[in-house]
Amino acid sequence: MRITRRISTALVATLLFLAVWHLSRDTVPRNNSLAHGGDEVDKCLEWMATVKGDLPLGVDFESTTFDPRNVEAVRIFNQCVFKLGVQCEPDVEQHLFPWLTRTPPTITKNGNRVPLFQYPEKGCILSSIHSQLHSKGIVVSATERHFKGLIHLITYLRVLEVDIPLQIVHKGDISEFVEGSLNKLASADLINDEEVSKILNVKELGSSLPPLEIMFVNVSKSISGDFKYAFNKFANKFLAYLFNSFSEMILIDVDTVPFVPLQEFFNLARYKHHGALFFRDRTVLSKHPIEGTPEFFESLLPHAKDSIYGIQLPTEKTLSLPFFSGFHHLQEAGVVVVNRTRKFYSAPMAISMVLHKNSLTTRVWGDKELYWLSLSVSGDEDYHFNGNAAASLGEIPTDPERTHYPDSHQIELCSNHPGHIDDSDNHTLLWMNSGFTFCKRSAIDIDNPFYKGMNITEISEFNKSPLKIKHALIPPEGYNKPNLDFQQIPWGPWIARDYCEMYTICAYYQVGESKGLRVDFTDEEQDRFEHLGIAWSNAPVVMKILRSSHVYTR
Repeated sequence: MRITRRISTALVATLLFLAVWHLSRDTVPRNNSLAHGGDEVDKCLEWMATVKGDLPLGVDFESTTFDPRNVEAVRIFNQCVFKLGVQCEPDVEQHLFPWLTRTPPTITKNGNRVPLFQYPEKGCILSSIHSQLHSKGIVVSATERHFKGLIHLITYLRVLEVDIPLQIVHKGDISEFVEGSLNKLASADLINDEEVSKILNVKELGSSLPPLEIMFVNVSKSISGDFKYAFNKFANKFLAYLFNSFSEMILIDVDTVPFVPLQEFFNLARYKHHGALFFRDRTVLSKHPIEGTPEFFESLLPHAKDSIYGIQLPTEKTLSLPFFSGFHHLQEAGVVVVNRTRKFYSAPMAISMVLHKNSLTTRVWGDKELYWLSLSVSGDEDYHFNGNAAASLGEIPTDPERTHYPDSHQIELCSNHPGHIDDSDNHTLLWMNSGFTFCKRSAIDIDNPFYKGMNITEISEFNKSPLKIKHALIPPEGYNKPNLDFQQIPWGPWIARDYCEMYTICAYYQVGESKGLRVDFTDEEQDRFEHLGIAWSNAPVVMKILRSSHVYTR
């Protein structure tokens, strides 16, 4: 039998990239004066004067190969401008960020539209944005199709008594009708409407339903038309990451469900210390699908020649992350908390990376990993991942026959919702993803043992109902179990099931000799979660009541 050996396109691209990288990694820029004498600021000034000659003309974002000099140049630019305060050269900025136009985004509040920022006539745009940041707030990227999700989100944030503003960032794809409807929902005097107060469980939750300040940020003219289609789906989140006015920002997804008022995230000790708080994904044993991915991203990290600009070299804090050990999922990006005064450079670096869709973003899952990577690649390891990986949220079955391994006495919690437990007390539920509906998909999984004893109608109603949160289960760290026996039951900390259209993943308390973390919520906490779930689910009903026009805005 003749065996034909084939090298994948991705592997060829990786090999070509690494060849270019090794040639350039330990060399100094063409102007050798940068390598000898002078302080970091002087070196930055010289770099600004020579960099255009050292870079290829233009950046081929469509290429399947990646030129590491692009990231290196953005890293040095960020260091010089945002950390050392060196005067930015507008032509250098335009060369590095060709997607950026000189037209600022507009912000609309209560129908009044004004520029979000004042851009200088000839100066640099990014440093101007950085200088105008102020206050704290929430940011979400959305389009017209997120209308229903925004109804849930805005209503729910009012129930939680969130007292910081929300900026909804879009590319001109949210209509005036949607803006008007959401403005009314955010400002209406809901507390004095008996019907609304009842369906939102105001009495049980002790909520006063304060109005929520919302604004709409249109960035359609702030990005070059040549890049209009480069920012799609998850890439739009990075436009929201950059084009908001907050000095301290919580970036969330439309279907993110917090369990504490969002302003409290800014008070978490680890955020205040580091200036960036991230959350870990489920520790599934999933390897990178493209060969050479850890080496690819490791090669983008700062290296020896960067140190002449004062850029910090990577340490074990970055290199020991499971992502570099070959595991595909590290960050869960439904909540990203960043002090942008301190770490503004993360956004332009992330955008510079995400636009390389054929050579870079094919190696990561959506936007997930680019928040921490954009910092590490910039030479900034001062961020914190919540110590607890994502948990499975829901209800641990008491009947073994409702589990997948009824004879193993294994603690199993299957869920469509990853949740996040505060690492300061290993108990407080901070937030979860994927909305509050038990299964947001339409499938009815009659083979799921969890539904044992239910008929099709009961299963359908259960799927549409709010998730019942009684427990959280964080499996043991699978990263430390590279040689798991696939014959043992269960064989891993997380096992995907084909329920809820493949959204269900089952968590297991014990794998081999290792045990995880089980959180049993109190009766009082369970009641609160139940009332919050009902309030979230009834948000569309509130919108319907508002359209009857008998509830007035404040």
